[in-house]
Amino acid sequence: SETFEVGTQFHFRQGGAGQITFVGDAGSTIEVPNDLLAKTRAQGEVISIYLERIDGDEYWVLFGGLEQV
Repeated sequence: SETFEVGTQFHFRQGGAGQITFVGDAGSTIEVPNDLLAKTRAQGEVISIYLERIDGDEYWVLFGGLEQV
């Protein structure tokens, strides 16, 4: 498994019709706002994810052009 520094960021752009969907691996947590899903909204959308540490726990935070629930 890879180890990333807190603050590591990745950026993704949906280039075609297929959505990009994020699913956490065992032991990882992906945080998204309650009214959004962990996938791109439409073609051309850009989403970003970064690693954050809160109270000793690490979370991947996903934001940008995400689809609404």
